[in-house]
Amino acid sequence: MVETAICAPVFFLLLFFVFELAYDAFLQAALEATLATTAQQIETGDTTAATAANFISSYACKNTLGLLNCNKLYMRVETFSPSAGTCADYYAATTGLPPVSGNAVELSDYIGTSAGSGGNIGSTSCSTSGTTAFCDPLPQQKIILSAVYLAPSFLGGLLPIAAYSYTDGHRYHVAFATVGFETENFGIIGTEPAPCPASA
Repeated sequence: MVETAICAPVFFLLLFFVFELAYDAFLQAALEATLATTAQQIETGDTTAATAANFISSYACKNTLGLLNCNKLYMRVETFSPSAGTCADYYAATTGLPPVSGNAVELSDYIGTSAGSGGNIGSTSCSTSGTTAFCDPLPQQKIILSAVYLAPSFLGGLLPIAAYSYTDGHRYHVAFATVGFETENFGIIGTEPAPCPASA
């Protein structure tokens, strides 16, 4: 009994760690696949009717194939100019790092499925400053699409340092992916909302 009492916590901690590592790897793969499909839609002009309010629910969510909880999925769509100083190329235009500050998730520059989800759902403008969440890309623009998924943490309750806190009071692992591309020369519909500005 004494040996079990000593070894069991370590064993279960290791078991949860393996579960969490495998689950995170699965979610990362699902997020990257979702991002790739969504980027293809934007690239070909299939999202010209999208707005900040419906982009996740009407477009990106369908690309998860049910593998991700859409209420925990956040994205941002931004344009950049390859001639604008630090935005010399796709690599320089993004840090490639998940949006965390200290030990907390920061999603003010991302859009979610609803106004209360933590993302900047009301943002419908776009610039190269990296402070906006969504824009409706025009033809032949260079776009960076970023996605964040708040994955549940098995160890977050046992080891708070092993997960990031969020405003909903829970702790999560943060899956992050980003992709850069240039949109094709597709047609513009008359009701297209808040398009991205032309690159400088």
